[in-house]
Amino acid sequence: MAIKKVYFSAGEASGDVYGGQVASALRQQRASVEMRGMGGDAMEAAGVQLVEHIRKASFMGFWEVLVNLRAIRRTMQRVKKDILEFQPDRVLTIDYPGFNLRLAAWCKAQGIPVDHYISPQVWAWKKRRIPRIADVIDRLYVILPFEREVYAKHIGGAASSGGGDTTPFEVEFVGHPLLDTLPEHEDNSKSWRTSQGLSDSPLLALLPGSRPQEIQRMMPVLEAAAADFPDHQAVVAGAPGRTRADYPTQLPVLFGQTRALFQQAQAGWITSGTATLEAALHGLPHIIVYRTSPPTYFIARLLARVEFIGLTNLILGRKAVPERIQGDCTAGQLSTDMRGLLNHGTQAAQQRAAFAELRVNLGGTGASDRVAECILRCPSAPSLEDS
Repeated sequence: MAIKKVYFSAGEASGDVYGGQVASALRQQRASVEMRGMGGDAMEAAGVQLVEHIRKASFMGFWEVLVNLRAIRRTMQRVKKDILEFQPDRVLTIDYPGFNLRLAAWCKAQGIPVDHYISPQVWAWKKRRIPRIADVIDRLYVILPFEREVYAKHIGGAASSGGGDTTPFEVEFVGHPLLDTLPEHEDNSKSWRTSQGLSDSPLLALLPGSRPQEIQRMMPVLEAAAADFPDHQAVVAGAPGRTRADYPTQLPVLFGQTRALFQQAQAGWITSGTATLEAALHGLPHIIVYRTSPPTYFIARLLARVEFIGLTNLILGRKAVPERIQGDCTAGQLSTDMRGLLNHGTQAAQQRAAFAELRVNLGGTGASDRVAECILRCPSAPSLEDS
């Protein structure tokens, strides 16, 4: 039977963007498909009927999740109830593994097939999760070129289902969805600056993260570093799902303008995450920054099995972009790093050369289309009323 209903589950800003891209591709390929789930503004704009908004679910870090555990559990129960009422043919979980892998296990127990988009970072820590992922997920769509090999090495492409039957666990490298969003031509027009109320001074991009905890920790450090560059205008890129009140700063905060800012800025400080990869793909020289709560950082140091935290550095296998983490992430250090980018053209040129190499490694465009195609060619789930 044809896929008629797809349920989405995304819990953070980047997942909402990727989910919105897949939803748009699904609607283009099959206009009649019904889509419902948890997500954000991008998914809603693409036609997904939201039962929960990501602003209620976006918690990151061991300590932050622990103190918000009751709210997360309530969200899980509401989503499960909604899935039973909606009776989807397929569930697409997107990133957000702490929540989504639990949801996937429950879906499998109900006989609902589950696809997962954006692999958990099992190559960084918790490789022991790989068999569990294979057990609860029918098909995994990975976006980094080395991820498929990681899964193949540990499980050989198949796993036993929770019910005891042997079911194929498929891993497909679909390419990175950010490649579909890149502009064909760089836009450095003054009209954009004027429309955003910005001066003609060179711009510095400040991205303090997308979650409230990240913003609260990073914004004061970035603002203090930016104060050392009075000849530049520092501009904050507002994250999807956030409001101006979330940013404790007097600097201008622009929403929905991140890509334009990447094109217009001379350099930037960017909190570790998908935004660093997006900046690299736009060719923006930058410094990767990150600070979290001491308990979360301590646990992460114990568990991490990677040399770098920046996606660009991980994919290239070398430190092409400086990383300033926790104690090294101070206003003084960030100011020194930025002077190196602005005053020594060689450093910026070396980064841009690395970014060109990065594009090649990430494969071609069309990731969202490929995910949609795979979902629509899957067999539909049996009716929940019949199970």
